[in-house]
Amino acid sequence: MEFFADFFKELYETSGWNFVILYEQYEYDRFLEGMWVSVKLIVASLIFSLVVGIIGAWAQGAKSKVLRYAMAGYIQIFRNTPPFVQILFFYFVLGNLTPSYDAGGYQVGYIESFGWAVISLGFFAGAFNVEIFRSGIEAVPDSTREA
Repeated sequence: MEFFADFFKELYETSGWNFVILYEQYEYDRFLEGMWVSVKLIVASLIFSLVVGIIGAWAQGAKSKVLRYAMAGYIQIFRNTPPFVQILFFYFVLGNLTPSYDAGGYQVGYIESFGWAVISLGFFAGAFNVEIFRSGIEAVPDSTREA
């Protein structure tokens, strides 16, 4: 293992290519922690987007015009804006409008950064899932649904 670490240290010194996570334990631990946060964010956003997609597909087939138009507006807004802009909007705009509590001299929101990331990415992916589920439901013939 030392040869492996020494090789990447030497590579950095000679070429400037820095793979610090492969030879410093502190950076390696930070890298693994970041990977774990990414996995949690993926799983939580996926579950939230599936729920949004199912509810949205149901709403698109509802008899109420208001509900159908509201869902169409939601889909157009969330599919046609970049996810990064949505994350910033949810965190900075909606985050400031939600209640917070005093944490020893500074205000902390009840929903923190990870929660806003899950919500914004879930709504973004949910808009696509609504269309996917709706098209799947509409692909089933009426006679099959009646049976």
